[in-house]
Amino acid sequence: MNINEFSDQYDVLLASYLRFKKFDPQKILDSVEINEYEKSLYLTKAQNEIVTELYTGKSIFQESYEQTEQLRRYLADLNTSEVISTFIPSTAGIATGSKTCKIEGDLLYITHEACKVELNNSLCDGQEAIMACTPISRDEYNSTKDNPFKNNKVWRVDQDYNTVELISKHNIKEYRVSYLRTPSPIILEDIYPYTINGESDESDSRLHPILHEYILERAVQNTLRDIIKTQPQETN
Repeated sequence: MNINEFSDQYDVLLASYLRFKKFDPQKILDSVEINEYEKSLYLTKAQNEIVTELYTGKSIFQESYEQTEQLRRYLADLNTSEVISTFIPSTAGIATGSKTCKIEGDLLYITHEACKVELNNSLCDGQEAIMACTPISRDEYNSTKDNPFKNNKVWRVDQDYNTVELISKHNIKEYRVSYLRTPSPIILEDIYPYTINGESDESDSRLHPILHEYILERAVQNTLRDIIKTQPQETN
């Protein structure tokens, strides 16, 4: 669905919902003025909600992103990977000798991560290996850091939404991360000087076309909800 189709079908669907309600339809319809900027806001919000629901399993499909090939295909265009070998100085780390790096893309959810490390033990000192990276909270790290059976791995602690601290007794050479990035906003026309997620130029949805109907339905439902909230109590 391109931006013209989104806009036209938005109007048609919104009008059909309003006419279905048991209040004065003509009065409500005459008072509704949704411009392209407002439509874009609702569509982008709906798109973000649906991506989050698909990832967490709280969608109409009742399955999470990792469970089925179908859902992974729906969000495939959001897949991004980075190999990071340049680490940044940081004094905010919780572990001595840890390494900090920044994920450059517009990170939404990490789906897979691993580190290339230089092993530091008596049997294979200096050899390189790929080790899985495990996300851990600060409290979890503090409770397990001295356990010799649990510290032979790489831990990841988030410093902010796209800056991570990597902790390992081995020398970390690379951080390999795959993630879903935040989808670009749906903008039906150029909206400068306004912006949505930092963007002002018109742009289509980058999600799988089969999700476009769900996005449109959700956007119109959210619009209708806000319209009803603004009506006098006796109309509601």
